[in-house]
Amino acid sequence: MATIKDIAKLAGVSHGTASNVLNQRGNVSSEKISKVLKAAKELGYTINPQAQLLRKGFSNKVVVFIPFVLKEHYSVFYESILQQAEKESIEIEVFYFKEKNLRSIVEKESLLKPSVAVFVGYVPKDNVLTIFQQDTKIHFVDVLEDPNKYGVISFDYSLLAKELIKRLNKGNQKLLLIDYKFENGKSLSEDILNEISEHISIERFSMENRQDLIRLFEQYERLDEFSAIFAIDREILRNIQEIQSWLGRSRIENIFALDSFQLIRAKKNIFELDYKLCAKKVIDIIKNGDMGRILMTPEGFRAKNVYTKYANPQKIRLLTISSPTTRVLKFLSGIFEHETNIRIEIEELESSEYDVTKIKNSAFTKRYDLIRLDMAVLPEVAEDLFVPLEDVEGSKKLLKQFDEKLLNEFMYSNKKWYGVPLDVSVQLLYYRKDLFLNKLVQREFYERFRKELIVPQSYEEFDLICQFFTKNINKASQTEYGHSIAMKTPLVASCDFLPRYREQVLNQVDNPYQTALEQYMASLKTSDQNKDKWWGDIVQEFAEGKTAMMTVFSNYSTVLAGQLQNDIDFGVARIPGKQPLIGGGTVGIVKESKMKEQALLFLEWLYSDEISKLIVALGGMILSKEVLSNQELMEMHPWLSHLEKSIQLGKRQVWNNQKFSLSDEIELGERVLQEVFND
Repeated sequence: MATIKDIAKLAGVSHGTASNVLNQRGNVSSEKISKVLKAAKELGYTINPQAQLLRKGFSNKVVVFIPFVLKEHYSVFYESILQQAEKESIEIEVFYFKEKNLRSIVEKESLLKPSVAVFVGYVPKDNVLTIFQQDTKIHFVDVLEDPNKYGVISFDYSLLAKELIKRLNKGNQKLLLIDYKFENGKSLSEDILNEISEHISIERFSMENRQDLIRLFEQYERLDEFSAIFAIDREILRNIQEIQSWLGRSRIENIFALDSFQLIRAKKNIFELDYKLCAKKVIDIIKNGDMGRILMTPEGFRAKNVYTKYANPQKIRLLTISSPTTRVLKFLSGIFEHETNIRIEIEELESSEYDVTKIKNSAFTKRYDLIRLDMAVLPEVAEDLFVPLEDVEGSKKLLKQFDEKLLNEFMYSNKKWYGVPLDVSVQLLYYRKDLFLNKLVQREFYERFRKELIVPQSYEEFDLICQFFTKNINKASQTEYGHSIAMKTPLVASCDFLPRYREQVLNQVDNPYQTALEQYMASLKTSDQNKDKWWGDIVQEFAEGKTAMMTVFSNYSTVLAGQLQNDIDFGVARIPGKQPLIGGGTVGIVKESKMKEQALLFLEWLYSDEISKLIVALGGMILSKEVLSNQELMEMHPWLSHLEKSIQLGKRQVWNNQKFSLSDEIELGERVLQEVFND
C-alpha cells in the first residue's frame, strides 16, 4: 500500500509538502499540488479518515443511532441527515442497532470521542449514555427527554390525539396501539401513548418483529371491538392488511399510522411528519452547538380537497406563455377536470409573441377567462384587463395561500388586488461549487490575481472570476467560458444589464450607465457572445459544464438538477451587487369572462397545498406558503431557500424612488444592444 513517502518521492517534493497537500493544509503552490495529486492517483492512495482521527486524539464526528426495527420508518430521516451533513461538511455515521448490541456499539464509538451522539426514536438507559465522554453532546430525536441535560427535537403529538378523536366513532371509543417492544429503553411510542391515553381508552400490543403480528389475530378474534387501530409506522399497517387478506378476514378500514411526509400520497389515514425538516434542524443545532428543546408541528392527516363539482361539463380558457410551469399545468389539468368537471384549455405563446399591444386588444383578450401576463406589465393593463379579485365572491380564502407583502408586485395595482402570482422568479447567481472548493483551482486563482476565490459579491469580482474560467484567457480553465449572457430580445438584455446599472447607482459613481455599460461589454468577452440566447440556453450550458457561473431567473433553474453532468455540483447565492430583478407572471380573471366562478375555482386548486407542491416538484413554480416551508422541495431545488430575501431586494416596478415600466426596460435593452453591437 502506498504511503505519503512514496507519493512525495514520485512527485519530486518533500514529505511535508505531500502531507500538506493530502491533508489540505499549508501554503503550497499550484504546480506542487498538481504533482502530488497526480502521484497519489497513480499510486492508488486514499486517506484513511479514521486513522487521522486517532492520530489527532479527538474527533468532530457525529454518530447517529436508530433502532433496527424502525429502520424503514426513519429511512427518509436517514437519507436527509446524510445529505444535510455533507452540505455542511460534517462527518457523520449512522448505526442501526438491536437493543442487545447497543452497548457494545456505543463503547466502540466512544473511543473516537465523537463530538455529538444522536438517538432517534429511542432513549437508552443511563448506563449506556454515561459511556460517552463528558464533552460529547447528546441529542434525542422524535422522543422526549430532559432538555436541561440533552438536546431534544420532537413532534407535538398532542395534535395526533386531537385528530384521532375527530376521526373515531362517537360513544365508546377504544383504540389499539401497535408498536415495537423495547425492554432496555424508551421509544417514541411512550410519548404518543401518554398523549392519546389522556383522551381515549387505549390498549397496547407490542411486538419484537413483524412476524409477531400473527399473534395479534390470535389474541383478538374480533378486532372490530376497537374503534380504530393505530400503528407506529406505515409498514405495520401494510403488514396487517396483508395478513388479513392471507387469513381471509374482513378488511379493517379504520387503521391509522405514522409516516414521513410524501409529496404524492393517495391515502388519508397517514399522520405525516416532516422528517426531512427534522433532519435539517438536527444538523443546524449540531453546527451551532445548541442544546435545549425544539417541538415541531406535524404535517398531520392530509385533508381531502373538496371542490364544487358541476353536474354538467364546463370549460374555461387560459392564455399563458411557454414555460416549465405551463408544461406541468398541461400535465396536471386532468386532475382539475376530474375533481370539478371543468376542462381547462391552455393556449401558450412564445415569449416573443406575447406583447403588450396584443394584451390591450379587447377583441383578442375576451376569448379567454384567465390570462397570465408578465408581472412587470401589471400596472399598465390590470385595470382595463382584469376584474378586481376582491369583487369575486369567495376569493378571500385564496389570499391565505401566499404572502401578500412579499408578492405585492405580482398582485396589486393602485392598491387593488387583480391577480395571483404564477412563475414567481428572481435573479440568482449559480456557481460551480465543485470548482470553487477545489484546492488546486483555488491556488491557481490566488497565484494569478493574489485574491481568494470566493463567491463574488460585486460585478467587479464576478467579471474577474469569469476571466479566470474562460479558456481563451486562461488555458488551465476547466470551463470554456466564465458565464453566458442572454440577449435574444431587448427585454432579456435589459434584465441582464439593470442589476449592474443599479449597483453603480448605489455606489454613487458619476456616470452609472456608462460605467455599467463598459463592464457589460468587457464581460461579453468571457461568454461566447451569441446574440440569440434565451435564459433556458444559459441553464443548459451551465448544466453541461461549459460555464462556471450564471445569473438567471430562478424559475428557469427548476430543470437544472435533472440536466447536470454527474461531476458537477452547484451552489446558489444572491447575484453580485445584490440588486436582483424579480420576474415571472401574474394570472387574473378577464373582465369579459362569463366563467368567473369557475376561473376562481381553478386559482384555488392551483394554490392548494397539494397541487402547488406537486407543481414545484415537477419543475414548475407556484410560490405558496406551503412550498416555502417544505423541506423536501428545498432539497429538490436548493435555490428555493434564497427566494424570500432576494425577492425583498428585487423591486421591479419602483426602485430607488424611480418608476420603471416594461416599455422603459425594453427601451433600455434596445439602447444597450445598439451600443454593444453598433447596430
